[in-house]
Amino acid sequence: MAFIELYDLYRSLPQIPTVEFAKKKTFKLPQVYSSALSFGQTILMQFSKTLRERVKTGEITTSIRFWKYPHVMAGSHYKLDGGEVIITSIREINFDDISEAIARKSGFSSLAALLNTAQHGTGHHIYFIRFYYMEKSN
Repeated sequence: MAFIELYDLYRSLPQIPTVEFAKKKTFKLPQVYSSALSFGQTILMQFSKTLRERVKTGEITTSIRFWKYPHVMAGSHYKLDGGEVIITSIREINFDDISEAIARKSGFSSLAALLNTAQHGTGHHIYFIRFYYMEKSN
């Protein structure tokens, strides 16, 4: 595909792709969405070591991510240790929407601690993600 065709295709996608949207489309998605729409592949939803156990116990069920584009999508499963993180929702938010309460729900002691961890790299979109953890049954 030529760059212009890819760009037009990218512009036609919803801001945050959903499983339903992806299943209806039969064209090849641009590289920018490849990690968000990788069906059947082993993908990790990464958490710092200090948060991982609390995610697994269900104490943490939200996350703030600063990304260039969404890396996960609602309804998808992502490997974490011996189980999976299942994304229930993802939405783009504004910087002003991030509060001390959201920081604590995301496992941080303060807003400053959340920003220190989450705000790195060149991502300029902020995503609020809700999820739950499920152990893999043997």
